[in-house]
Amino acid sequence: GYNGIETSSGDFLIPGYQMITYGNNTYTSIPFMICLDENGNEKWFRFYSAESGKNNAYAVVESLGGGFYVLGITEASGEGGKDISLIKTDDQGVQQWQKTYGGPTDDVGTNCLLSIDGNLYLAGTTTSFGNGDSDIWIIKTDGYGNEVWNKTYGGSAGDYLSEIKFNSEGGLTVIGTTSSFGAGGRDIYLLKLDIDGNYEQ
Repeated sequence: GYNGIETSSGDFLIPGYQMITYGNNTYTSIPFMICLDENGNEKWFRFYSAESGKNNAYAVVESLGGGFYVLGITEASGEGGKDISLIKTDDQGVQQWQKTYGGPTDDVGTNCLLSIDGNLYLAGTTTSFGNGDSDIWIIKTDGYGNEVWNKTYGGSAGDYLSEIKFNSEGGLTVIGTTSSFGAGGRDIYLLKLDIDGNYEQ
């Protein structure tokens, strides 16, 4: 399980994945979401894909109009390798739609924010786009998962997202690690962006 939240009704939601292994040392993983009441008792449990490949759920946010957005990765659909997966559910966790974002290699979504106007900020790491080995990737979508913009951040080496938050000035604060900049090896990477994903001066 990853990045659980407390809902407006006082329940707890935990996204995650179940790994299924086979005798020939291959495996598939199936994303799920579990809903618990305030005492930790299970209210419902949903799986979201039984297709082959790695399919994981890493984050969930509550929709303004009801239901939830579940962010993760999929190898079962998309452009190739791992792609970012966004699933919209109703308030009982039943899937309503799914969209994927990515390129020919691995792209992973691990963090999701919902703005007060109902837009989503999907954040993770991409090896399909950007300036080098891997870069931090932020995708802004509307409430239906339609892309508004996407931007990458990083240099020629490996740069990875750890966390993204709205800040008190109305923009975005991004924390990660970088091998492209800094004193050598891997260093802390802190970005301050405006709400459109541009570097703040």
